[in-house]
Amino acid sequence: MRGLKNKIANSPLCVQNYIDKAFELRVTVVGDEVFTCAIYSQDNVASVDYRQLLVGEQNLRHEAFELPKDVEEKLLNFMKNMGLDYGAIDRIVTPTGEYVFLEVNPYSKWHYIYKKTKFVIPKAIATQLITKATAL
Repeated sequence: MRGLKNKIANSPLCVQNYIDKAFELRVTVVGDEVFTCAIYSQDNVASVDYRQLLVGEQNLRHEAFELPKDVEEKLLNFMKNMGLDYGAIDRIVTPTGEYVFLEVNPYSKWHYIYKKTKFVIPKAIATQLITKATAL
């Protein structure tokens, strides 16, 4: 542990306590459109971080998910306040049903979610780009 402490002592990082989860959410926000995908990482060996399976095993269950309206509104307000037209938001839903915000990735990948869910994310991105370009 001492060696690790020396290695990270002068490194920028953010550390969060481990949070038990029932499943994970990848919420892709494009403008005012919200596409929410539940990722059932707890069904698999990827219980801590499902992304380890994106390169290998593709059997991890992904399903469309409907956020509670108040959670969706908070995310849209957050995105607006941050000045972001696009973001891939990672969340956890705990075994008790609590929604925990982890991060927003303003340049994150969306294609694998599209492939799993067939959400119209490409169309939403194209529409957002056209709308912004014509507003200039």
